[in-house]
Amino acid sequence: MNRRIMRLLPGSVIIVTLFLSAPEPGLAHEPDGQTSEEVHQLKQEIEQLQEQIRHIDKHIMHRPEAQERIKRLDGLEIAVGVTGVVQGSAGADDIAGGDHTDASASLDLEVQTGVGPEGTAFLLVESRQGAGLTDEIETLHGINADAVDDDAAFKLTEAWYEHAFLNDRLLLTLGKVDLTNYFDANAVANDETIQFLADGFVNNLVVEFPEDNGPGLRGSYSPNERVEIGLGLGDADGDFEDVFRDLFGVLELNYKPGLLNRDGNYRFYLWTNLADHEEWRNPTRDSEKNWGLGFSFDQVFSERVTGFLRAGSQDESVSQVDWAFSLGGEIRGVFPTRAQDQLAIALGYAHLSKDYTDSVRPRNSEDEQMLEVYYNFHVNDHFILSPDLQVIRNPAGLDGANTTAILGMRGQLLL
Repeated sequence: MNRRIMRLLPGSVIIVTLFLSAPEPGLAHEPDGQTSEEVHQLKQEIEQLQEQIRHIDKHIMHRPEAQERIKRLDGLEIAVGVTGVVQGSAGADDIAGGDHTDASASLDLEVQTGVGPEGTAFLLVESRQGAGLTDEIETLHGINADAVDDDAAFKLTEAWYEHAFLNDRLLLTLGKVDLTNYFDANAVANDETIQFLADGFVNNLVVEFPEDNGPGLRGSYSPNERVEIGLGLGDADGDFEDVFRDLFGVLELNYKPGLLNRDGNYRFYLWTNLADHEEWRNPTRDSEKNWGLGFSFDQVFSERVTGFLRAGSQDESVSQVDWAFSLGGEIRGVFPTRAQDQLAIALGYAHLSKDYTDSVRPRNSEDEQMLEVYYNFHVNDHFILSPDLQVIRNPAGLDGANTTAILGMRGQLLL
């Protein structure tokens, strides 16, 4: 069973769990009606928390701090989130012909239900509007991973069934699956709606995940508390045509050593994308494959500080960026009266492939560096405001281009 959020379960619930496993002798023989009802209710709450342990990803429904926002109706769990982003640029003359201020908005509707004692069904419907600055300012790291201009149309983004075997040690997920929820994950750099906005800090720049969420599967096996092995397969094109022709596959090992007697995840992975790729140096070879390897680490250092480190590489003959790394961290409760707030910073580096620069851009090429800082201000239990600053050096890998700053504001409302 995946237990990354066990540390977030309220201490009282853990104590009650132990209590229930060894009830008082008198209570077992002469139960009080009110006490029995309270015990039954606590058991149900524990079972619901245990169900959440199976899913550690960026879904609203699976965030421990969002549990109170979930609506429950006839066995269905429903979570709704609305995210809006406004960003303005400064110094973008070289790459965008001037500065711009754009916005984007998204709505996430999640529905989950248990299917028997070991199964879970999940649906995610999204609506997104506005491309933000992503269609005007080109960068290697990206600017706003939440901006996808779909004209506000509703789209079924995920629809899967998951079954647990061997007392939750083995999980199998089938359907329309987002593999980024399970692979290259990170505790503080994984979710554009409440963490870093730039694509390069949400996932590794040098992992060529499927273009969209198509048919796929994910398996996870945990032989013990320290080790989790994951396997993911999906359609590389992200569509439902010729699903067995162009595949994306990833194999990941997550080791949890318990350094400093605190939680940490050290993920190592190997992946391949079997869709057709064109070689930079020899464009007539247009049926090449891509592959790469990488890691994603997160480590809790104290009650307030969590750090991360992520890096990887991919085949330089078919890739614009052949290796990249990022690092940073999150601090909770910077101000004594704001214990829920988070301040986070990340630095990223994207290295242009030599095959790409020699063949496509032999001049004026330079590796891109990026800084992002944000502050999550929890207005209340439902609404978070996040001022965000991004600074990009050599944007789009152009040597001599002006350093560009992006100042933005993000808001997320949980209904």
